[in-house]
Amino acid sequence: DKEKAEKLLAEIRSGKDFGELAKKFSSHPSASKEGKVVYTAITLKRSPVFESYVKKMKKSEVIGPIELLGKYYIVKLLDVKEPTKEEFEKSKTSIFRKIRKIKEDKLSLEYLKKLKKKVKIWKDEEMVKEVAKAEKENKLDELLKEKGNRVIARVNDYELTVEKLIIYKKENLRRSIVPLVDKWINTKVVDIEALSHHYEEKEPLISKIKRYKDYLLKKTFIGTAVVPQINIDSKEISDYYKKNKDRFRTPTLYRIQQITVESEDEAKAIIKELRAGADFGWLAKRRSQDSFSQYNGMIGWKTKEQMPKKLQALIDDMKIGDITPPIKTGTVYRIVRLEDKKLGKIKPLESVEGEIRKEIFNQKVKEVLKKYINELRKDAEIIIHTDAVKQIEAKFKKKTKKDDK
Repeated sequence: DKEKAEKLLAEIRSGKDFGELAKKFSSHPSASKEGKVVYTAITLKRSPVFESYVKKMKKSEVIGPIELLGKYYIVKLLDVKEPTKEEFEKSKTSIFRKIRKIKEDKLSLEYLKKLKKKVKIWKDEEMVKEVAKAEKENKLDELLKEKGNRVIARVNDYELTVEKLIIYKKENLRRSIVPLVDKWINTKVVDIEALSHHYEEKEPLISKIKRYKDYLLKKTFIGTAVVPQINIDSKEISDYYKKNKDRFRTPTLYRIQQITVESEDEAKAIIKELRAGADFGWLAKRRSQDSFSQYNGMIGWKTKEQMPKKLQALIDDMKIGDITPPIKTGTVYRIVRLEDKKLGKIKPLESVEGEIRKEIFNQKVKEVLKKYINELRKDAEIIIHTDAVKQIEAKFKKKTKKDDK
């Protein structure tokens, strides 16, 4: 409680050892380690209130009591470790992308403001409020019947009706009505500007349009000349399922526990204790530095794909109760215990029938199309200029060698 926390804070400020008091009175899992906990910037972000205090602290400073979820914390900042050059290099690409995105967003907003001055924008604010209210009260379908044709916004000659807005809303479920109207306006403003430049008359858009046109023609040809020749019966689906049963197996699940520590030496010392008979959950609760320590290190059920790559390489050969050697993940070391394992089950035919039908269909399309092409080649005049092909190939090989260097 707060009173107890204030008394402890007074004792610390009078000179009593923080670690000893933490060991004796703290109800936090770190009590056995004199209250010492390592937080990364990411873990701190999970508690914005706690983060706001810690980021302002100086080394050796003690603050408190901080109230969080009905508990009171006294905090002493022991040290701040900046990322190493190696860690920075690993994060460089991600940082670059974030900075670029911030700059792009800023420039985009400035450009959008300029573009908006070049067009006529009108918005029926009252109607926007009415649609927003209907959305809140789950009455959009009723409003659609009554005022579906009502224009709610206009950019030059482009109009957004209530009906179009409701359709737009169904395509963007996470967005509410007011920002959706603004999004439509912004999109139309950019569309008008883009169209005014007539990019469709210049490269590379000419080539892209041609490629897309060719793709649509080929798709139409396949739909009219190839697809009608394809029939798939239930026996084919059943046979395919029997031959490829393992492909339709649900992933194996692994229930794991973990202990996270700061150094490899500490991880090795814990493994020695485990081999000597110490309980994994007991050690996880007292020594682990991650948020799972309060659950005895129990993470729960995971698929192989949800695990770090180093653990993925070990997990298949582990038996229930096996413990991994120290696994380095970022700046910390993890010891993982396989608590339980559930082998994946083969899905019933009914649940994968559509998927199988699609796969058989795609295979048959390729077969019929290949046969069709071979027949068409017989009647076509085909000339391949082998010298030109070799020249292009030689240029490509030179470029690839330069890129490798």
